[in-house]
Amino acid sequence: MEILIHKIGKKENLIKHTAFFLFLLLALLIGSHHEPWADEAQSWLIARDTGFKDLFSVMSYEGSPALWPLILKIFIFLGLTYPFLYLVPFFFSSLGVWLLIYKAKLPLAVRVALPFTYYIFYQYTIVARSYCLILPAIELIALLYDNRLRNPCGYGLMLILLSGICLHTLLLSGVLYLLFCWDVFRTVIPQNHKIQIICNECSAFAVGVSYLFTIWYAKPPSDCSFHAGFETDLTKIPAAICERIGEAFLFSSSTLFWFLLFAVVLVLIFMFYYRITLRFCIVAFPIWIFLSCFYCNQWHIGMIFLSVLLACQLYPPEPKFSDMRIHRCLFALLGIILGVQISWSVRTSFYDYREAYSGAGQAAEFIKANYDGENKIYGLGYFSTGLEPYFESNIFKNRNTAYYFWSDFNGDWTNQRIRSNMPDVIVYAECESAGFQDIINVLQSGGYQCRRFQGASYVKDGIYESQTYYVYVKLRS
Repeated sequence: MEILIHKIGKKENLIKHTAFFLFLLLALLIGSHHEPWADEAQSWLIARDTGFKDLFSVMSYEGSPALWPLILKIFIFLGLTYPFLYLVPFFFSSLGVWLLIYKAKLPLAVRVALPFTYYIFYQYTIVARSYCLILPAIELIALLYDNRLRNPCGYGLMLILLSGICLHTLLLSGVLYLLFCWDVFRTVIPQNHKIQIICNECSAFAVGVSYLFTIWYAKPPSDCSFHAGFETDLTKIPAAICERIGEAFLFSSSTLFWFLLFAVVLVLIFMFYYRITLRFCIVAFPIWIFLSCFYCNQWHIGMIFLSVLLACQLYPPEPKFSDMRIHRCLFALLGIILGVQISWSVRTSFYDYREAYSGAGQAAEFIKANYDGENKIYGLGYFSTGLEPYFESNIFKNRNTAYYFWSDFNGDWTNQRIRSNMPDVIVYAECESAGFQDIINVLQSGGYQCRRFQGASYVKDGIYESQTYYVYVKLRS
C-alpha cells in the first residue's frame, strides 16, 4: 500500500511540475511578444513621473488604489525598462499559479487546468495591469484562512494588499473583513484570551484604517473627466447579471437567451446538487453584482471567475448526493467550461504572438528615428499616452504630463488651439478619431503625410478594439 501511495504521489508531483513549468515557458514566450497598450503605459508613466505625494493625488483621478504604481516604482528603481514590463505580471502571476497548483485545496485536474484559462493565463498575466496581483492575493488568503484567528496579522495584511489592487478587490476584501470581524466577535472574544483578543482587534483596526485611507485618496474629485456611473434602469440589471456570469465562464459573445439559459442552469445545479453556505454566496457574488450595475469592461469580467475560485476554496460546496452519474455530468460541464477558457487562451496568445497588440511602439520608433526634442509633436486623446514610455520624458508639447491626467482642467490644448498652432507631428489612435475629426480634416487637406501603425486588442476569440495609431507629419519643403 505504501509503495502504491508513493507511486501515486510521484505521478501527481510530475503532473504539477509539468503544468507549472509549461505555464512559465508559455507566459514568458507570449509576454515577450506582447506590445503594451495605453492602460499599461498609463500606470508605468504615473509610477515613473510622480513623486510619492503626487502619486496619491493622481490616483484619485484614476479612481483606483495606488498599490500597482507603487510596485512599478520599485521595479523602475531597480532598473527595469519599459520593454521588459511583461516581467512584472509574469512574476506575480507565477507566484499565484505556484500557490494554486501546489497549495490549493482543489482536485488535481482542476489545479493544473486553471492556470491556462483565459483570465489567469492571458488577461491577468500577459497584460501588465494591477489584476496580475489578484491570483496570488486570493491564494495566500485561502492558505491563511483556517488560521486567521490565530495569525490575524498575516491575514489582515493580505486583506490590505487585496484591497489595494483595484476597486473591485476593495469590495471583495471588505466582505472578507466583515466576516473576519464577525468571527472575532463570535469566537475569539468569548474565549477571554486577552493576548489573542488584542491581536485580533488590532489587526481588525489596522485593516479598517487602511480601507478608510484608500477610500479617502481614491475617491474621484468633482473635476474628474472620466465618469463611470451606476446603471439606473433597474429593469436592465437582471439581464446584465446573466450576461456577466455567462461572459466570465463560457461565452465570448452571445444572445441574451443563451446568457440567461446558462445562468439558470448554474443556479439549478447548485440548488439541486450542492449545499452552499451563506458565506459562499457572500464571497462569490458581490463582484458579480457590482459589475452588473457599474462600469464594466471585458478585462473586469475575470474577477467574477476569481472570486468564485476563492469562495470554492474558503467554503467548498458539499454535494447532496453520492450518485456517480451526476458527479460525472457535473465534471463534464466543468471540463467544457475549462476547455472553452483554454481555447480562448490559445487563440488570444496565438494572435498576440503573430500580430501587433498595439501600434504604439512602432509609432514611437518612427518618431524617434525622424524627430527630436526641437520638433513640435502633439498627442491627441488618452491613447496617445501609449507612445510616451518609449521616451525619457513627455514628448507632446500640447500636454503638461506624459501620463494622461483625467481632469477637466488637465492642461491639454483644445482642438481650436491645436488648429491655430499646427505642429510638425500629430499622433492619435484610431479608436479615438471621432473626437478629433475636424483636426484630421485639416491634416488631410493641409500638406501632412500620414503613417499608419497597425494594432488591435484581441479578447477571447476576436478583435475587441483597434489599437492602430496614425502619425501625421508635416512635409518638409
